Amino acid sequence: MSDPITQNSHQQHDERSAEEREARRQEQIRRNHALLKLLDQWDQEDEQQQRETWEIIERMLKEDPFRLREWKP
Repeated sequence: MSDPITQNSHQQHDERSAEEREARRQEQIRRNHALLKLLDQWDQEDEQQQRETWEIIERMLKEDPFRLREWKP
């Protein structure tokens, strides 16, 4: 049987470990959210770039359909 001092020490260690695990978990959640936000921004930028590229292609097709063959983005 353990003495009360040892039991108290183990309990404090377990509480610290639980707090540390929770702190690490919260930090990982924060990082995950930041990553998702970044990926969303990249996705939106791609949509905008695609629209802009299509507008250029469409304008070129209207002005001179054969010119598109020479165009490289």
